[in-house]
Amino acid sequence: MADEWTGRLDKERERLRLAVEQLDTSDIQTFFIAIGELRESVGRASPAFLKLNAELDLLISARMQSYFNQILREAQRDPLTGLGHRGAFDQRLKSEIERNHRYQRQFALILFDLDHFKTLNDRFGHLAGDRILVHFADSLRSGLRQSDEPFRIGGDEFAAILPETRLLSGDTIGHRIEQLISPAGSGTGFGVSWGVANWPGDCGFEGGSRDIAGSAELMLLTADQRLYAEKARKRNLQQRLDSPAP
Repeated sequence: MADEWTGRLDKERERLRLAVEQLDTSDIQTFFIAIGELRESVGRASPAFLKLNAELDLLISARMQSYFNQILREAQRDPLTGLGHRGAFDQRLKSEIERNHRYQRQFALILFDLDHFKTLNDRFGHLAGDRILVHFADSLRSGLRQSDEPFRIGGDEFAAILPETRLLSGDTIGHRIEQLISPAGSGTGFGVSWGVANWPGDCGFEGGSRDIAGSAELMLLTADQRLYAEKARKRNLQQRLDSPAP
């Protein structure tokens, strides 16, 4: 008899678990109406089953936490590319500096800027520009390691945080991304420039003399300066190539 009762409880637990899993959390009102109906069904089944309400509370709590985590993740995403947006990037950079300072590790920050994007956008239209941005975001995802994290931090500006990476390794990843986008950019002038900074060498964080926010700002500035030095180098090279031979 006890085994039969335990079996009934186990089946009811499984029924409740599946019921909660299948409810559409995105419609909060409907979700809680359905939860109320589940509670009534548990209560009607047998007074002894009321203790399952506590287990039902745990199921609901876990389901709602998962739902709110999903909302938070979506709120930190750029809607066009699906990458993290500028706010998420700023938060992640500061937390990475704090973590690496605590454990005496290193990481690299790489900034990307699409070459001639405004010209392409003006010439071919915003839909074509959006396709270029999405293509670059996809290339960034596929070219990075699983531990790396990409972001879109501006119109045609992207960034990636690369844990356990030196400056030279960051440049290697930049070249890899450039190779991935070249088929789509062939004949359109679509290219990319990048600049890399690494922690702790490029952020002035020595003996705790600089705060986390200041270190993040300096690291970002260093990567940005290297990016625009690379863009200037490309422009100068192109000007020489376009100049008529003496």
